[in-house]
Amino acid sequence: MAQPAAETGQLPVSLQLADLSERLAACEAQLGHAPAAANKSCRDGKDQPLLQRITLLTRRVDEIFKRDKKLQDFERNAEALDDWLKAEHASVSHVLLHRGAKRNYVVQHAEQLQDFARSLQEVEANQQYINPPSLRDMPLYADRLRRVEASSTLAVGSATELHDQVARLAEEYHNSITAINHQLLHWDRLLTEKNSKS
Repeated sequence: MAQPAAETGQLPVSLQLADLSERLAACEAQLGHAPAAANKSCRDGKDQPLLQRITLLTRRVDEIFKRDKKLQDFERNAEALDDWLKAEHASVSHVLLHRGAKRNYVVQHAEQLQDFARSLQEVEANQQYINPPSLRDMPLYADRLRRVEASSTLAVGSATELHDQVARLAEEYHNSITAINHQLLHWDRLLTEKNSKS
């Protein structure tokens, strides 16, 4: 049974021709052309039945496709493009029909598109500044910074320890001065008492 036209659009050309020949045979049978009429062919092939000419054409197309790998690749890519267009709710005919609308859109938005093109050129011109040599040296600076931070941590630790030592020394000095002061006051009191008795 012949496939619907919506499905044949997804088939390779050779299968579409085979499907077309089946439909043509059915049409010729309904119109009263007997298959035996296919035997009455002229040497130039002009008086051959349409079915026989399509069959011959199908055979030739298949032979050409078998010989030329580029045509097979083209057919495969065209099928992939057709699948993609259907997934995007479009078709080759729709894309071609919209070409005029696209031209009109480009003309109407020419100024915006030119501004966008200038912006892209500016971005392209500034690409050299994305990763300048100074930024490439950043890992080296990071190592040096880590070493400086380690040295700073050691210096802070040493300063804290020195501060503690100075604080203890100041406390001991204060205690010593206080003790000397008490001792001097005690001696002064003794001398005063001794002088008052004599």
